[in-house]
Amino acid sequence: MSTMQLGPYLNLQGRARNAMEFYQKVLGGRLELQTIDAQGVAKAAGPGQSIMYARLEAEGALYFR
Repeated sequence: MSTMQLGPYLNLQGRARNAMEFYQKVLGGRLELQTIDAQGVAKAAGPGQSIMYARLEAEGALYFR
């Protein structure tokens, strides 16, 4: 039997960090949060920074923001 991957794109209108951290709490898995610096380069998002991109991988499913 083959494995299926789910890759939805979510638009969370400024609430990405809260939503993705909630999904990680419920689903488990590995969460990556990224922001962009003044030059437009992606980097890991620290506390309080806006989220440009988020990726949660849990049990073979991928969730994007």
